[in-house]
Amino acid sequence: MDEREAWNCFLHSGRVEDYLIYSQLHRQAEEAVSGQWESVEVPDADQNGRLGDWGAEYGGK
Repeated sequence: MDEREAWNCFLHSGRVEDYLIYSQLHRQAEEAVSGQWESVEVPDADQNGRLGDWGAEYGGK
């Protein structure tokens, strides 16, 4: 059962158990998506995730 099926099941039945199943699947889906973005690394980025030496062009060091 996926998130959409769980939501439709809850809408049809109105049962708390069905809503809990939906909310668990929804949370797992959100965690999976946020986990994908956290694992992305840019090899040439500095510690703040910025690319290049923009400081020199704009009066920096």
